[in-house]
Amino acid sequence: MNILEASDFWDEHSLLDFSDTQEVDIEEGDIRIEREVYYCPVSRGLMKRLQERAFSEGVSPATLLNLYLQEKLSSDEAEDTS
Repeated sequence: MNILEASDFWDEHSLLDFSDTQEVDIEEGDIRIEREVYYCPVSRGLMKRLQERAFSEGVSPATLLNLYLQEKLSSDEAEDTS
């Protein structure tokens, strides 16, 4: 389970949901968390437009931005192979 899956799981569950829990020893290196979120500055006006569009499409600004970037990069890669 990666960190996002664990986060989703604990958003929907509580430790009280489990009666058979037990204490475990965790040593350094047993848990590896990979960084999956990156932050980039966006101009105020561009962010406002992104938020408005995201709201109108019923998604978060982060989701919409990721979709736009994915489309743009895929399009650029297709042009590079032509």
